[in-house]
Amino acid sequence: GIALTQPGLPALFQRWFTGRVQTASVTLTLGITVGEMISASISRPVLYALLHSWQATMVVWGVLGTSCLVIWLTRVPRLQVGLSEGSPWALGKLFGSPQLWAVYICFGGQSLVFFAANTWIPTSVVGGPHSALASLSLGVLNGVMVPVDVGLILLGGSFATSRW
Repeated sequence: GIALTQPGLPALFQRWFTGRVQTASVTLTLGITVGEMISASISRPVLYALLHSWQATMVVWGVLGTSCLVIWLTRVPRLQVGLSEGSPWALGKLFGSPQLWAVYICFGGQSLVFFAANTWIPTSVVGGPHSALASLSLGVLNGVMVPVDVGLILLGGSFATSRW
């Protein structure tokens, strides 16, 4: 899901946040990072302690995610114009682009490594996956990105206009 959706977000940001695409992208990343940090940190000490079941914690996060999807589908404005077959954004052309497949693979690989670490850490710490150390470790793993995200938001203008 992430590998297919995240590469398309800059196109939406170009339409919604003209001239501020990088700031919008980094702000989205910050929101995702904080969400991951909070969920990883509180699942064990709060949700598991209240519900006594990891399956129930998954249901809680699933309901939250589904409610966000419902809000997105009902509140985000829709474009009235469709894509023509010759449009560079037509799905056939997007899925046939080797450059875009490289981006898909990059995002997919990055997500695979990150979420594998989120899965592996709790089982490898002293005390096991339900320990306070597991929650702390996940909070730190996810939280170290917050200062970088904030820095990119504050300094983003200088990066957005430079050529690499």
